[in-house]
Amino acid sequence: MLAAVSAQSAADKDKYALWTSTCDKWGFEWEPYEMETEDGWTVTMFRITKADGKDTRGGNGKPPVLMMHGAGMAAHSWLAG
Repeated sequence: MLAAVSAQSAADKDKYALWTSTCDKWGFEWEPYEMETEDGWTVTMFRITKADGKDTRGGNGKPPVLMMHGAGMAAHSWLAG
């Protein structure tokens, strides 16, 4: 089951503080999605909705890209440079 959570709420910013600070640094807007796997794990995915002031939610004919971090890493590692 995939559940969208309101984009960048105060609670989300607190819950995902490292992700938030990295996105703020680089000017990204985002929204979290939480999914429960068949075996009961909760997986959080982040969708970047704006980069450089441009909406990234489609309309350009390009498919979305799923990027996964390595073991022992976190989502912000893709943005930290």
